[in-house]
Amino acid sequence: MKLSSTLQRFISVIYLAEMCGYIHAQRLTVLGWNIESGGATDAAIAQRVRLFQDVEIWELSEVPSDAHFSSARLWASAASDC
Repeated sequence: MKLSSTLQRFISVIYLAEMCGYIHAQRLTVLGWNIESGGATDAAIAQRVRLFQDVEIWELSEVPSDAHFSSARLWASAASDC
């Protein structure tokens, strides 16, 4: 299997960065959640978000179409309370 020159360069840069100590492995918690739940309120979603601990990346799918930026702020605030 032949790798493209761009991919070869990328792999080389990552390898060199790791060899020089620039890359350090860390645990990362990612949570994916399909929040479509038949009319759950923003407050109910925020309450559920608070139950999860130490999540760095949230992926919310099927967010209700009537959700506004204020909803996202409420959910983000709940996530930062964890």
